[in-house]
Amino acid sequence: MKKSPLPVQNLGAKGKQRKCGREALVKLLRWNFGHPDFRGNQLEAIEAILSGRDCFCLMPTGGGKSMCYQIPALAKTGIVLVISPLIALMENQVMALKEKGIAAEFLSSTQTSQLRNKIHEDLDRGQPSIRLLYVTPELIATSGFMSKLKKIHGRGLLNLIAVDEAHCISSWGHDFRPSYRKLSSLRNQLQDVPILALTATAIPKVQKDVIDSLNLQNPLVLKSSFNRPNIYYEVRYKDLMDDAYADLCDVLKSAGDVCAIVYCLERTTCDDLSTHLSKNGISCAAYHAGLNNKLRSSVLDDWICSKIQVVVATVAFGMKTSL
Repeated sequence: MKKSPLPVQNLGAKGKQRKCGREALVKLLRWNFGHPDFRGNQLEAIEAILSGRDCFCLMPTGGGKSMCYQIPALAKTGIVLVISPLIALMENQVMALKEKGIAAEFLSSTQTSQLRNKIHEDLDRGQPSIRLLYVTPELIATSGFMSKLKKIHGRGLLNLIAVDEAHCISSWGHDFRPSYRKLSSLRNQLQDVPILALTATAIPKVQKDVIDSLNLQNPLVLKSSFNRPNIYYEVRYKDLMDDAYADLCDVLKSAGDVCAIVYCLERTTCDDLSTHLSKNGISCAAYHAGLNNKLRSSVLDDWICSKIQVVVATVAFGMKTSL
């Protein structure tokens, strides 16, 4: 049975809030996510956001960036907007939140028009039920959706804009996305809504570019250590192709039922390697942009549900970037 989210407080019509202290925030964390306490800079970021301050967070993958906007979404009545380039990641987060009884949705062209219309109808209500709304940067760039955000903001119900994978904003970054650059309009259009920029990878030049591009005002800048003692790294030299294949098969078989991702640089390599691994008794499937949406979604669902052990993917795994 799903338990209901534990609210801390309600806002007034114009967004006035009562003090939400550490004890109340930890209670939210434990009730909704089962974690005993916050890690690293999470609490500091959350407190800054709830006070209305912009924030830039550099945290390693797996460092708990999502808590920095999911807890504020539960601490205040209204909506937190999460901008992400990864539709697969949005789907996964929304599914996980719904399983915890938290009202979350995402908007993309992969959905039926009926479902999109239902979400838009909820957003148009005087008091939407949605607490977290995930969208792509491409959707933000459309005038119709920006007008909707302005209306929600006018009702005092847009609490935070979280920009995930924020390094995509920077032309100095390794994964520059032109649609992200257009997010510079957020500050002008929604002036007093706090903005949270999150990334796991950004050199100082990229950090400055992100802060400047989003026009963050006196942001709290938080940087976490990338030392993760629970992760083991090993480098092996790749000699002859046959030896590399055999070595990879041995590693995957010895891992047992653990799900794994094998990254390749080209689609054809993904297909070839997937076929080779399957012939060697490893349950796997290829995943890349050359597959249609239905097949990609099927492969992703099978991997998430452990129906297959291995996904052989290009380095852009999960980046289905349609609206």
